[in-house]
Amino acid sequence: VRALAVDSDGRVLLLSESRGCGLKFPGGGVREGEPDGTALAREVREETGYAVTGVGRLAVVVAERRPGIEPGVVLEMESRYYAVELGAAGETALEADEAELGLAAVWLPLEEALRRQREHVGDDPQPWAQRELAVLVELDRQARD
Repeated sequence: VRALAVDSDGRVLLLSESRGCGLKFPGGGVREGEPDGTALAREVREETGYAVTGVGRLAVVVAERRPGIEPGVVLEMESRYYAVELGAAGETALEADEAELGLAAVWLPLEEALRRQREHVGDDPQPWAQRELAVLVELDRQARD
């Protein structure tokens, strides 16, 4: 699950890595039996420090199917992006790998986020980066409608 948070100035909440490896929407895995809204609130708090005060509509679903690292293994993943409302910011609780990447929450105008992610995808076409770019493009399309 991933959070789509947009402030009153039209800026989007994203995660940026200190080494400049693209932008990600806050979110992560859903534990077995855990509702999406609960997982979303947990992941957003851990990664950004913000409290989720409301989970809105399911805005975008991205389904992926690609070869895994090991021969004969296929990775299937569905990423669900929800519009969210945020409360006050607090402390983050990054996992070790996230802290090592230097993840930090940033608010960016949609146009800047699109530009930065397009540049990143051109340099490093990782599937996750392409997925996040596709969602940014969809947000831009929805904002223009």
